[in-house]
Amino acid sequence: MPRCFWPSIICGGFDMKAVAVILVVWACWVGTGWAVEPYVDFREWRRLSNRDVSRLGNNLLKQADGERLHAESEHFIAHGDDKEAIDRALRKAEVAWMEAGQALRLMPTRKKAHVYILDNAAWTDFTRKYRLLPDARAFAYKGEIFITDDAATDQTFRDDVLHEVVHYRLTYAYRDKLPLAVEEGLAQYIGWQITRGYYSFHGQRLERRRPPLHPDKLYPLNELLQMDAYPSDAAAMEVFNRQSEALIAAIVGLIDEDNLGPFIKTLSRGGRPWSQILQEQFDCTPEQLSALEAETAALAMETDR
Repeated sequence: MPRCFWPSIICGGFDMKAVAVILVVWACWVGTGWAVEPYVDFREWRRLSNRDVSRLGNNLLKQADGERLHAESEHFIAHGDDKEAIDRALRKAEVAWMEAGQALRLMPTRKKAHVYILDNAAWTDFTRKYRLLPDARAFAYKGEIFITDDAATDQTFRDDVLHEVVHYRLTYAYRDKLPLAVEEGLAQYIGWQITRGYYSFHGQRLERRRPPLHPDKLYPLNELLQMDAYPSDAAAMEVFNRQSEALIAAIVGLIDEDNLGPFIKTLSRGGRPWSQILQEQFDCTPEQLSALEAETAALAMETDR
């Protein structure tokens, strides 16, 4: 579920009727999960508020057998062939936009991001053409999101849109100024929290069952943080993703989730290594920092995180 904060109200000096109204409004907000159900407005191409798409996006739109459907929500514009898939994707994207912003204290985005939804056949062609890993299900490029819709297995957007929106918000806020492992770790960590909360709110309990990892496959922490490109094979990618997420979880364990946003903001400015920031800004001890690598490894090897 979304994070819920009780209103910080000191009753002395307040009109208690006003306090009661505030509490009722807050309860309604929590009861619905989000303040207002995200709107989805299907429009013709010429009526979209932002038609500035990348060359890659434009190629996909031109390759469509029939006329693409287009729809807008508050922060996204989606393109695809299936109206239900578009509606579903935009509603989830808005949830992720809000939740990621709250978790990391991000400023609002000013430009709507484009989301392209491809069926299985089109996605297979897409991954081959652009040499993505065979099991890739989503791809972000220049502030746009490309994703497959696999309605046949009922796994549609169970994590991919939510995960990629976290990437989008990080890219928009920090312009690639974060170490790759930190950005991926945030997308994995926050994306999974949003995904689990979203489906829990809708009456579904999600669990992740992951294959065991051998300790010898893990990256040394300094090497992980210096990587500037994703691994080129699926097995190494699995290790990278899990270890990056585990690093963020281990850091949260040291500084608490409320301090995650300020830590990331400071890290993005450069000038100080992450360990120095943790020590100077968040009072982490040298002993805690020394134990961080072992804690990251232990979390990465868990099979049911």
